[in-house]
Amino acid sequence: MTEQSNKNENSETTSESSSSSGSDSEETTKFEEVSVISEQKTTNTTIMKSEKNINQKKEKEKEKEKEPNLNTFQSNLQISVSKPISRGSGRNKFTSYQIKTKLKDDKEKEFVVTRRYKDFLWLHNNLYEDFPGVVIPILPGKKLISKFKERFVESRRAKFEIFLNRIKVHKLLHSSPYFKQFLEKDVFNIFKSQDNKKKKNKKSNQDNIILNEAYKNINFQPSDLEYIQNVIKRWETIIPFLKEILNESNRFRNEKEIIGNCITRLGGTIQKLKKSEKDNQFRDMENLFSKKIAKIGDLVIGDFETDHLEFNDSIQDHLNLSIAVINSEKTRKSVESKYKIATEYEKYTKGKVDKAKKLKSKSVVAFEKEYKKATKRRKDLKNKTEQISAVFANELKVLQRNQERGISNTFLLFSQAQFTLAKRSTKCWDEIVTKIEEIKI
Repeated sequence: MTEQSNKNENSETTSESSSSSGSDSEETTKFEEVSVISEQKTTNTTIMKSEKNINQKKEKEKEKEKEPNLNTFQSNLQISVSKPISRGSGRNKFTSYQIKTKLKDDKEKEFVVTRRYKDFLWLHNNLYEDFPGVVIPILPGKKLISKFKERFVESRRAKFEIFLNRIKVHKLLHSSPYFKQFLEKDVFNIFKSQDNKKKKNKKSNQDNIILNEAYKNINFQPSDLEYIQNVIKRWETIIPFLKEILNESNRFRNEKEIIGNCITRLGGTIQKLKKSEKDNQFRDMENLFSKKIAKIGDLVIGDFETDHLEFNDSIQDHLNLSIAVINSEKTRKSVESKYKIATEYEKYTKGKVDKAKKLKSKSVVAFEKEYKKATKRRKDLKNKTEQISAVFANELKVLQRNQERGISNTFLLFSQAQFTLAKRSTKCWDEIVTKIEEIKI
């Protein structure tokens, strides 16, 4: 009996233990299921959040794509200058111009801003400072008299448009932040005033020459320096000749004006004679003669004046370009001279180090630091001199060809205009001669 009871007790305990272990296993499996479900929920939520973030980023990127970006679409830009408007009065009177920048294939992506002459000058000066060695496209000159006349305003508008489009296609200038601000900013005057304050507050440092990143992509050749020296002489010699051409052109204009006024007065005198003449035949002849003479006078004064102004403007542009080339060479030479001074200073600091070592001076460490700084400065200025020289040599190669073509084309157009003017004057004189020969005395 006792053995049987013990067996029963053992069986009961085993069954209890098995049942308890079974319940524990059931609880663990339930807990694992709950934990798996919770993990799935968390992973799902993280996936949803990441998807949302990705979608938001995509939307932002799409919005950015919709916005016009001058750096991205630089080669696809169209820049136009139009709608000159006179503003203010008296001494404060000025002309403003509307500048429209847009993408060729998308009418929606465009900027429209208003600028005046001093804004263009601000852009020109900043480009000159930021891009040593680059010959900045020239601006039309200032004029105190007749600067609000229609012809002058139109000529200036066209030159402003050429100025901006030349910057646009230039491989270095188009990347300038000043150019971008000039074309984009509606609050340009605030930006410009802040920039001017920074320049005034900034301490001048002779060695603080910061070149644009694009300079690194231009390779320097030792032959560039020899090329610059040979070509720059030609630009220096052409300046006095262009000035002389302008002076002679103005004399020519004054003489033509005197001749034109004399012819016009002659026509007026013949008109008076016609009134006192009784013979109808002579009156007809004098009528034709006075009209044709007046027309010749108008041709000499009016048409020649227009051709002369265009000729003078073109020669003045060539002169300004030559001066700009010489100024760029001065900038390059100033950097080159700093490099030479830095080289001499490096030699001087090296001598101090060598002398201190011989004397076993305690100043050796300090002199070596000074020598390292001098070496670093010399190398930096050497690289900058070479980069600026390479850029300037490339500029000269392009400009020299264009300058030669431009000057010859200017004289060709002026000569053709004078030939046309002479033909029209000759035609008037032929009609007078024919009419006089028809009269029978």
